[in-house]
Amino acid sequence: MNLKNTWIIFLAFMLTLVPLKICSGIFTIAFVESAVFTVVFLLAISCIIMFSSFSKIRIKNIDIPKNIWLGTISVLISVSFFFCISSYFNDNSKYDFEWQPVSMSLLSILCCITFALNAATFFTGKNFLAGVPFFIFCPTMWFGMSMILFLSIYNNNADIYEVILTAFLSLFMIYHTQVFASSSSANVIRQMFIFGLPSVLLIFAKSVPVIIKYLTGSQVSELSISVSSLEFLVGLYIIFVLLESYKQINAPQEPKVRSISIH
Repeated sequence: MNLKNTWIIFLAFMLTLVPLKICSGIFTIAFVESAVFTVVFLLAISCIIMFSSFSKIRIKNIDIPKNIWLGTISVLISVSFFFCISSYFNDNSKYDFEWQPVSMSLLSILCCITFALNAATFFTGKNFLAGVPFFIFCPTMWFGMSMILFLSIYNNNADIYEVILTAFLSLFMIYHTQVFASSSSANVIRQMFIFGLPSVLLIFAKSVPVIIKYLTGSQVSELSISVSSLEFLVGLYIIFVLLESYKQINAPQEPKVRSISIH
């Protein structure tokens, strides 16, 4: 199965279901808030996963190139993690454990460093993260802890889109870390498409309405806008990473050259 078909399916759902979810987040559309629409959205995600799973992918990992776009987005993500630090410290929500917002603040500091190194990697084409593998896993820990955190807030009904989004982002980040590892036995590219494309759908459906409300002057908490802005930038980052992967997948393969001795 051609990976191009997966992109087509993804764009079809991106241009139909996501705009409806964004509009509903601002104006409240009954159908979009219904269980039927949620099931349709989940079926769309399942369809993308199925197409990604059976797509023909010749390479397991990608070469880290110089990429000004990925470098710039990485800088913005690093700055977004910096703003999340104060947002968690100033958050007045009630938590099961007092250490939860503190731990998220500390992880935000580490992720800020991670994406700064990430930016340097894409600006130069030199893998700065290979020498400090601990930082590679910090974004995965951040999203994992984020799920634990928002599921444990008192009197809060967790949004199913947020739960699924955090789970997919955690899984995407697990395989994304292997891009910067020296070696990997897993098919990193396939897994990044499987978890990355659904993450982008969910990010735009969940985060864009919050950002629009904030820009139009509606009351949005500091933590909510900080996390939504971060997720939006991560969504852009995922798109550019997958585009770079797609470009390398479809690049012509150079034939192996054997030396010939002439006697």
